Amino acid sequence: MASTVNFLDVTFNLSEKSFKPYRKPNDTPLYINCLSNHPPSITNDIPKAVEKRFNSISSSAEKFNDAIRPYQQALHDSGYKENLTYDHSSNNVPKKPIVVKDPATSHGGIHPTITLSPQI
Repeated sequence: MASTVNFLDVTFNLSEKSFKPYRKPNDTPLYINCLSNHPPSITNDIPKAVEKRFNSISSSAEKFNDAIRPYQQALHDSGYKENLTYDHSSNNVPKKPIVVKDPATSHGGIHPTITLSPQI
């Protein structure tokens, strides 16, 4: 069984019991320009929302910093001046265990599972 699993925008490393942001290899992040005609409440919250999401799907500062560069560049290209930072005090560990089922190894309706405990 593979030691990493990509699910939506998160990569789970099952052997290290860690997780980090995931994006497809040819994906280029793009955000609306800060000077666009969107309401200020929307444009002002984009950098905060990106930072919050990446903090929530990064198990450590190292994982956060390894993944953030293209998103930071996309924000700067869209006119935002904020720098994304890792917040170690944020609650980035899930409250409930994360259960990963591998359908490739299921036999007769029995799915082997791997549980990542919140106390990583």
